[in-house]
Amino acid sequence: EMPDAIQAHLRYGEALFDLQARALERFHVDDANVFFSGDQAWAITEESSGAGEEGSRVLSPARYTFAVLPGARDERFVAIRAFKPRVQGRGIGFTGWLAVSNEPEDFGRLTLLEFPTGGEDPLVAIDTFTSNVSRDRELSAELGLRGDRVVRGNTIVVPIGEGVLYVQPLYLDAPAGDSLPSLWQVVVSFGDDEVHVEPTFEAALNQALRARSGGNGRGTGPGSTPETGNESIDELVGRAASEFRAYREAFGRGDFEEAAQRLEAFQRALDAAENATGAGPAPSADAAPLPDPPSNSTEEPAPVEEAPVEEAPTDG
Repeated sequence: EMPDAIQAHLRYGEALFDLQARALERFHVDDANVFFSGDQAWAITEESSGAGEEGSRVLSPARYTFAVLPGARDERFVAIRAFKPRVQGRGIGFTGWLAVSNEPEDFGRLTLLEFPTGGEDPLVAIDTFTSNVSRDRELSAELGLRGDRVVRGNTIVVPIGEGVLYVQPLYLDAPAGDSLPSLWQVVVSFGDDEVHVEPTFEAALNQALRARSGGNGRGTGPGSTPETGNESIDELVGRAASEFRAYREAFGRGDFEEAAQRLEAFQRALDAAENATGAGPAPSADAAPLPDPPSNSTEEPAPVEEAPVEEAPTDG
């Protein structure tokens, strides 16, 4: 049996996860006619990153993150693959997420989250978010002025409550003689087809929250910092930004326990700021468990009604 200390550091293999995600692009339907027509087929989302004002379009990678899946109470360390409609004109939102658990007690358990595609306010896919970065009128003009000096950073995707938080840093390539590009702007979105741009993450998050409450999201003039208990909105946003930075740092060095704690603290601060501004929740998804591979622990996996558990070897 694998020691607990090693189990705590397991990650589900990306190659296997990619194969499962590819199969799900068409095999998520259970109607033969729909399957044959391909009308409801999915595709892996794409995003823009790299040099140039438009960046380069690449397939979205599997993302390892902490999330509270629908029906669960605690955060889980999961890998997520995101899907969009394959057929053009089927909407700008996500169609589904495939999440796989990296926790020792249910390692390899797959959960499919299907998003409604016909609503008025869909949770926009990462394709749409990175495209909206270029479509923002003011930011587009600034990008055009800087041209090839712009470097789009990797988009950070964090499941928050019933929605998602997108963050993409924009850098300016260093002049000759300097080794590193400098942070220029930070773009934030709550998956609502709007982007908010400021020189820092904290300022962009503040703007995004105020815009969701019906304000213009800009400025900190009189009346812009109403008190919420003992903290103003600006203080709550500052605390959320601080916890988010700490989460990223802990995640980067592999301290997943602290990362989970920091993400939970970020969620609490963000919820408090959203409640203070009157911002509503984003669209939710329906979750359905997929057949489980065997657990690496001695505990029995949770029963799954949709399909029998299939035995398959696991690494280690």
